[in-house]
Amino acid sequence: MDKKVIMFDLTGQELAAQISHSLKPLITQQVNQVLQQRKEDESKPLSMAEAADYLHIGSTAFSNLVNRGELKFTSLRPDSKTGKKFFMISDLRDWLEANKTRSINEIKDAANG
Repeated sequence: MDKKVIMFDLTGQELAAQISHSLKPLITQQVNQVLQQRKEDESKPLSMAEAADYLHIGSTAFSNLVNRGELKFTSLRPDSKTGKKFFMISDLRDWLEANKTRSINEIKDAANG
């Protein structure tokens, strides 16, 4: 078997530019696949147990939030309290954002205009 040796007369910066140019389409494809998978995952409704797990809280605390009307959900039987409920990640994320505690610096910045 014959082996071929190819020599490059490139500086480190030129070599890096050539490699990054060659890898850019592959990296772009991989990033797009990850973003598409994430979009599909986020559009899938979660059960109560999955939603509680997403928020890292227990099922009792989660049920209390649902019963107080603090979390948006979709139900196949909206008139029934025992009907199966589904939750969207975007709604859970919105709830987290709306209920986060501000830091001391954020409060000071808001007070100072």
